[in-house]
Amino acid sequence: MKQSFILLFLVLAFFTSFAQKEANIWYFGNRAGLDFSNDLPSALLNGEMVSEEGCAVISEKNTGELLFYTNGRNIWNREHTLFPNGRDFQENCSSYVTQSALIVPVPNTATQYYVFSITKSGGTIDNCLGYHFDTNYQCEIRYSLIDMNLDQGRGDVVMGSKNILLQTNATEKLTATPHSNGKDYWLISHAWNSDAFHVYLLTAEGITLSNITTIGSTHEFKPTPNGVFFSDEIRGYLKLSPDGKKLACAVASLMDRPFDLFDFNPSTGLISNYVNLGDLRYQYGVCFSPDNSKLYVTTDSPRNQAYKDVIRQYDLKAGDIEAIIASAQSIIRDNPLTNITETYKDYYPVLSDPALQIGPDGKIYCAGSIYNNLIVISKPNLKGFSCEVNYQSIDFKESSIRFGLPNFIDAYFNNLQPKDSLDTICNEQSIAIFPNPANDFIQITGEDQCSEIYSVMIINSIGQTIRFNTRIANSQSDKIDIRDLPSGLYTIIIKFTSSHPIPKKFIKINRS
Repeated sequence: MKQSFILLFLVLAFFTSFAQKEANIWYFGNRAGLDFSNDLPSALLNGEMVSEEGCAVISEKNTGELLFYTNGRNIWNREHTLFPNGRDFQENCSSYVTQSALIVPVPNTATQYYVFSITKSGGTIDNCLGYHFDTNYQCEIRYSLIDMNLDQGRGDVVMGSKNILLQTNATEKLTATPHSNGKDYWLISHAWNSDAFHVYLLTAEGITLSNITTIGSTHEFKPTPNGVFFSDEIRGYLKLSPDGKKLACAVASLMDRPFDLFDFNPSTGLISNYVNLGDLRYQYGVCFSPDNSKLYVTTDSPRNQAYKDVIRQYDLKAGDIEAIIASAQSIIRDNPLTNITETYKDYYPVLSDPALQIGPDGKIYCAGSIYNNLIVISKPNLKGFSCEVNYQSIDFKESSIRFGLPNFIDAYFNNLQPKDSLDTICNEQSIAIFPNPANDFIQITGEDQCSEIYSVMIINSIGQTIRFNTRIANSQSDKIDIRDLPSGLYTIIIKFTSSHPIPKKFIKINRS
């Protein structure tokens, strides 16, 4: 009996570890993509989709092989050609909608999926509808049924089940989570010029509106301080925690406004216990940590700081509501361990509207258009600067990152443990300092194996930080000038992208 129990445990562990591969392949931005099949994500350059913001992609849950992807306008198959019945707009029609698409498996089937799409009302194949925030537009939510048995196994939209209207007068927010019964799904959206959430139940029999809950702040068309009306509150991410018990809603207002958090009941579909986590300006990307203990939001607040928060973290396990609100902390501003320099932070307007999304490796990825870098939170379950946030360079060639990342059911990532794959490369044994002792300059070697960007912090013998800056490997700035330091023993802490801080000792001696 004991041996049978052990065998059953191993089988269950195997399927738990290897059967959740729906998010292995990502396509997003301007024909950019990532493959998470190996320890480190690698660039994919074969995508055909163009999306300024929202998109969705799904892979086979057991093998991780690509099935199809969409920007909410058109749908491409695994061979990167449009579904025969999957074209609604021009092929290069970019999505300018926050969560323009979401893919949800049809309950009790192995080959069918719902593709939910959000488009601005009035869009046609000849009218792509880009930005026009100064007009009071609204969105429509529609859905199509996909069957992967069609088109010789490449998949297609089922005839008669395409672009079925689900909701009018909607915002650009859409998320989903499994029902607690393990079979069905909940789909959640938010109404425009309203404080109402629409909660839909997806079963094997179809889609029904379960409830409309009026709770939290109103998302509305309203004027800025100079009297100009904007519809930017229609934008921003709506996300459920991986365990389906918390719901966070960002609103991309040009002014400070509430950042909303709620409880969600995956058994009943009810939303309750509204909390205003604080007034933030230009909230957009939202993501919970894989262990459901932390909440991240991208923001252009606070106004009175030279450098903005960029990404703010909340500790949902801090205690009562007041303690959770008080736990708010920028993980980038004033962070001595990140390779994101003050220059990058000051350039944040180019990074406005960055999406946040958990990856299959348990890390959180943040979109941004500066130098085609992604921001990576390597240990999102940890508090404050310990979460290890850095830029990570990925060569997308002619493709490019924009502002959106794929919109997934975040339950795929529940309780994932982040991989420390880079620590086996960028570790204490692979890094050296020379010369040591040194008179004028020191240089770090071994960085060819690691990221191109790293930060250094020099601490004197009594524990004072006397130097901090970000450096580029193999460049003229790689040498560190120590001529102004007095003689003595120093510690230099080296932080490569996604690695643990590496401490090294060196001795400074003055010329006689």
